[in-house]
Amino acid sequence: MTLRTIFRKLRKVNYRQYRQFFGCVTFANMLVASFLAVLFSSFIQSTLPEGGDSRKQIYLIFGVAVVGCFIFVLYAAGLFFRYKSKEVGAFLALGTEKRKIRKALVGEVAYIAGSAALVGIIIGNLLALIIGKVFERVAITTTENAFSLSLTGFFYPIIFSIIVFVCLFVMAFLFMKRSNIIDIINEQRRSEPIKKEVSGKYLLSGILLFVLGIFLAVLLPKIYVTLFRQYLSGLFNLFYLLCVIGMYRILVYSIVVHKRGRNPQKYYKNLISYGMLKFQGISMVRNMGLIALLLIGALYAAFYLPSNIVVGNNVLENNPVDASYRFPGSAEKITEEEVLALAKKYDVQVQNYRELEFIELLSSGINRDDVDEDGKIIEIYEKEAFYRQFVSVENLNAIMGTNISVERGTYKMIRSEDMVESVLFAFDDLDYAKNTETGVEKNLTFAGTQIFNELVVDNGWDTFSRIIINDEDYAMLREGIASERESTQVLFNVADLEKSYEFSKALFKEYCLRAEEDMKVLLFYDSYLEQKAEASGEEYVEAERIELQPDSPEVDLDWKFAPYFKALFQKNILLQMAVQYLLFAYVATVMLASVGIIAYTRSQNIALSNKQVYEDVRKLGADNAYILKCVKDQLKKVYLMPTIIGVGIIYLYQILIFFQNDGYFSKAEGRAALVDFGLCLFVVLYQYIGYRISLKSLFKIFSLW
Repeated sequence: MTLRTIFRKLRKVNYRQYRQFFGCVTFANMLVASFLAVLFSSFIQSTLPEGGDSRKQIYLIFGVAVVGCFIFVLYAAGLFFRYKSKEVGAFLALGTEKRKIRKALVGEVAYIAGSAALVGIIIGNLLALIIGKVFERVAITTTENAFSLSLTGFFYPIIFSIIVFVCLFVMAFLFMKRSNIIDIINEQRRSEPIKKEVSGKYLLSGILLFVLGIFLAVLLPKIYVTLFRQYLSGLFNLFYLLCVIGMYRILVYSIVVHKRGRNPQKYYKNLISYGMLKFQGISMVRNMGLIALLLIGALYAAFYLPSNIVVGNNVLENNPVDASYRFPGSAEKITEEEVLALAKKYDVQVQNYRELEFIELLSSGINRDDVDEDGKIIEIYEKEAFYRQFVSVENLNAIMGTNISVERGTYKMIRSEDMVESVLFAFDDLDYAKNTETGVEKNLTFAGTQIFNELVVDNGWDTFSRIIINDEDYAMLREGIASERESTQVLFNVADLEKSYEFSKALFKEYCLRAEEDMKVLLFYDSYLEQKAEASGEEYVEAERIELQPDSPEVDLDWKFAPYFKALFQKNILLQMAVQYLLFAYVATVMLASVGIIAYTRSQNIALSNKQVYEDVRKLGADNAYILKCVKDQLKKVYLMPTIIGVGIIYLYQILIFFQNDGYFSKAEGRAALVDFGLCLFVVLYQYIGYRISLKSLFKIFSLW
């Protein structure tokens, strides 16, 4: 009978240890495989904007998940080798050559890890295919792109498995390198105490390192670029490591330091549980840190959904009109009579119908798109930068019912309540306008801003900006202008928004059918920039023409002349980003599942490591109530501290991000913060349920029923 045959029989006897190791490796490979298969499919890649925040966020979360899975596998392997220590020690004591045992052990590890990796990758890809088909059914896209698994989704999980293989083999060789048989036999009982001296200063340094890391990695780059117009190096992200070190120190302190304080009786009652925590300090802190890290990743993904929904709802609430669209002067517009006739057909009452005239003038601007070698923003004044839209103050007052005054040679910029200046945008960038047909030009001076939420297009900056000028200046610049440089902005409300959905769909369809070819352009298209690119022999990517879909208003075409209908917008906002929402929800779910499995595995290890200790304590006279209290104290460290730290850190980080985006905390961000707080409470409840399940399993192991 060979050693491999004996190991195979031992596998049946110690099936719990093998099942735990196999399950952990399988789960890690399944998580990585499913994540990558979904993420790198052409279907998902087409829904994530190139270079966009959502793509960066999902890659960041993926990095956290992979690191978490890798550490999880190493932890499970460490437990497995500790379980095998008695068997290996027995073989050595019987005179078996270490070389033969090492060969058999490596073969055993290879068999388990290999089969677990294969099963994990297969299950992961099957899961990804199911998830992908769900995404496909709810997706609103402009293509017939179906979800399918990619070669990249297979390749990277294999790389992950190979790395895991190498690490497991190294661990096996290091395990067998020990020469002392007694050490190997007692490996399973070996404690992992934290031997360093830990005091209040250690905790204080952890808190200071964490705060310093947040300041240097999150706040300082924002403050610096605002003050000096210069971006700091991306290496400043390395200061996040200070946060990790700080978090580690805080966790170590929570495990090691327990003082008598003002209630020494309480301290002595918990002396056994304190000692057990301290003797398992290294593995305990490692697990707590990993759980906190995964909770941070899960909530970071979960926060994506409410943040975007709240922003969309903010658009609805702040826009006082129910319909807004514009026609160039050269296009066949929908008349007021036609709008009213269509409304009557759908039993909708149109209110406060208005038409406002704008003209497009070539205007100046400041280009801040580039930085120098030191990261300093390069500000280049361009006298002829791009087209902006201009409106006469008299016409604006007459149509909008306002009483605004603008002096000759000055202008006011139209903005929304949420628009604020930043290092990239300023209200006073404009100082020149020109009629490109007649050559008439005018120097202008900034005279302030005017809030009109209903007149702001997209973000309201640069090519989307709209300018109010004096009537005489407007008349001078408008004279001889080409019809395609004129546009009519239509605004109106409806008596009953809920009843206007079908009417809005019909009007959207009519609007698309009347759109000229020159209107079928991408959002950032500008004719002057196109001419400039052609003159220099460069490709102008925004020149691509799009195909409108009159019967599908829910499809986001990134269209420059996209109309706004509140009834359609509020119903389509979720559909238009459904895939991204589901992707982030999926990521959050699998990471929470990882947290649950890791925490439960750790709780089982507590039982297996301390069962003999608790039996000895019971023999010394401890009752079940005392043992139960000790078990709860240990288990709370697995669940409570990582939850408080992980949830607290990511929520604080999210609040800082809200403030960092534009320098102030808006009402919409306040609502998003409340929703995020609700998600944090959900995670706390999830962890509490996991705690109760783990506690119930320990009851059985320690016979505490």
